[in-house]
Amino acid sequence: MNTGFLKALLCMQLLLVGKAIAWTPGTYPAPSRNLTVDRQSRNDVLSFWHGVYQASEGFQGRMGWTGSYATTPGSEGTISPAFIADTERRLNFYRALAGVPANATLNTASLVNIQPGDAHKPDASTTKALAVQRAAHMIAVNYNTTTRTNPAYSHNPPTDAILWDASRWNAMFNGNITQGFHGPDAITGYVTENAATGVGTENSIAAHRRWILRAASTNFATGDVPGFNRFDDSGASRILPSNVLYVIQNPDENATVAAAFTAYPPAGFFPSPLNTKFWSLTRQGANFSAATVTVSVVGGATVAAVKQPVSSGAGDPTIVWQMPAADAATSFPADKTYQVTVSGITGTGVPASHSYQVTMVNPDILASDQSLAGTDSPNPSFPASYTFTPPPHAEALRVNTYRQIPATWTENAEAATASLITDGTAASYPLLFTVASGDTNFKPISGARSFRLAHPTEYDLTVRGVPEQTFRIDRKMLPRVGAALSLKYKLGFIGTNSRFAIEMSDNGGATWTALETIPGNDNASTQTAATSVSYPLPLSASPLSFRFRLYAINSSSGYVFAEDIFPNRATGVFIDDITVTNCDLLDPRMSNDLPAGAASFTLDSTTRGGDMAVGEQWQLALQTKLGNRWFPDGPLKSIVASSVVPATPYEQWLAENPGVTGGFADDDDGDGLRNGVEFAFFSDPRANTPDPTEVLAPVGGSTVALRRPLAMARAGAVYEAQCSETLDGGWSSENVTVTIAGGFITATAPRPPSGKCFLRWKITAQSLP
Repeated sequence: MNTGFLKALLCMQLLLVGKAIAWTPGTYPAPSRNLTVDRQSRNDVLSFWHGVYQASEGFQGRMGWTGSYATTPGSEGTISPAFIADTERRLNFYRALAGVPANATLNTASLVNIQPGDAHKPDASTTKALAVQRAAHMIAVNYNTTTRTNPAYSHNPPTDAILWDASRWNAMFNGNITQGFHGPDAITGYVTENAATGVGTENSIAAHRRWILRAASTNFATGDVPGFNRFDDSGASRILPSNVLYVIQNPDENATVAAAFTAYPPAGFFPSPLNTKFWSLTRQGANFSAATVTVSVVGGATVAAVKQPVSSGAGDPTIVWQMPAADAATSFPADKTYQVTVSGITGTGVPASHSYQVTMVNPDILASDQSLAGTDSPNPSFPASYTFTPPPHAEALRVNTYRQIPATWTENAEAATASLITDGTAASYPLLFTVASGDTNFKPISGARSFRLAHPTEYDLTVRGVPEQTFRIDRKMLPRVGAALSLKYKLGFIGTNSRFAIEMSDNGGATWTALETIPGNDNASTQTAATSVSYPLPLSASPLSFRFRLYAINSSSGYVFAEDIFPNRATGVFIDDITVTNCDLLDPRMSNDLPAGAASFTLDSTTRGGDMAVGEQWQLALQTKLGNRWFPDGPLKSIVASSVVPATPYEQWLAENPGVTGGFADDDDGDGLRNGVEFAFFSDPRANTPDPTEVLAPVGGSTVALRRPLAMARAGAVYEAQCSETLDGGWSSENVTVTIAGGFITATAPRPPSGKCFLRWKITAQSLP
């Protein structure tokens, strides 16, 4: 990315900001603007990440670019409304995360910003959207694949650049620019300011970020061109993707906003994949020239943060500091909280210091308690109840059941195991390999097929790596002593910058640990014989899963072989005979979706998903949905089927109330309320308890009712009521309804023709199977 300054606003007319309508978790697809997030809620941040940030992933397939790489006017083409919405959503995601108004728009009919001092002035009727699309196209076609230089890649491109005109110059002068990224990826690159995977240098003054997170900005425009590679025996051609984002507002597009500090990363919980080495703090009217920055890990040591030179001319006044590599990581093994204090700030009405805390979180790890409480030894003939605390902001919950069985299994690519494999490879080649027409001597490892991971395409490795390729074994394994994973592999044409990783996860794929990472071969050759490897597996209370991954590292030298460049050759890595020994398999039996508001689950012959024999071991796990994503299972609840007849709910209640020995119909404390009634209404069976029942019999009304407080029904109790026109008999439950709602239980009966109605509660013990 270009690190030069962008033009400062020369004048400003302020508008009022309209009230934003917050995005509601559970509503998908997520909108592209009017977004809010509660950064003090870890689960809301996770939901925001998965429901909003991830909604713009896959934008490449929705781009709908109609242009070409021709160097003639008009070949810039257009981009689709869906792609523009993807980019707008990503822009407003970052604005909401930073706490500034997230109602910015992209590619409206807004006209270019022309100032009297501009060196070049396009036609005043030119829209921002047209100018940036032309500018992005100019960047793309001026890139020299041989020298890796680009004369047009500048905020002030020279007039001799291919396709230069005043509209393109205006967009470059008023915009953020990048080559190597486009669409939502460009927005992320601008905000993180780390160009290690893009063309350009890191931006230690955070100029791009300052424009994107500028609170008063309301109207942007994005211009985008995709990239491509074409390699053959006669040479190569390459065009990098490019983006130009119009960021400097027209005077009437600036909104009125209260002066406030804007930090990146902001205070509260923060998704660690968006971390950067350049942290910043912005405030309108502030002077950070003499300011100092102190950062420490909460409960730990001071962080060696290095203040960067304070620069003006881009967005609002900002201080930037560089974090050490360990603290600029995009993944942390556990939540990590930083205390930040910026002191020595000056400016009229500006606080002299500002302090806040940032907690880095892995957005794929749900930290909420998902444990299930209940018996460890249920009797298969009787229902067993398990309780849990629903995680905050959960959109849905379910309980999964598994039968635990000893198993040794082998995946050899021969059987129809599609339901047991998650295929993360590109659609351009099959995961199951037979033989390459150009390398007929390169055979599968065993049988007729092997698994294959290949680079589908190649971008310049100095820019960004090719997309990683994966496949995952969808089996949950609990290792026993001596457990091991073994497999065979052969390296085809792969390249020195390729890496083949064999990985294990003990948290459902939220994080992965490499058992081994194998570098690509150092010459254009293939292995003639397979390599056999074996890895011991650790004992684990959580099930293990396994993944195989091919990726490329960024490099200024070296190469990879890509499948689209050599489509008829044995490119990639080939895997077969994947075997796990000395493990127990968690055989999935049933996934039980729970009703809204549920805090318990009943295990019975239906919800188990099959017969359970006495002595069998099963596992239960609660699973939570946030941000339109099902997170991995919570902790396993291990159960072993028992022949012991469980105590009834009433018997359990007796055990909780020592001294009460009578039956359901007895009255141990002599207060006129039988033990069964005390049980059903959660009252004390050892003390004289006043009956809080009230009679509701409005004069002239058509019904008579009884009501008393009751928050929830007691398991094991059946609640009824009876009506009689006399107290001498004739009690009946016919037409008498009982409801439990709003903290009360209510029995309602129609008033008889005589006008007389006596009501009473009837509580009986629930029958067990």
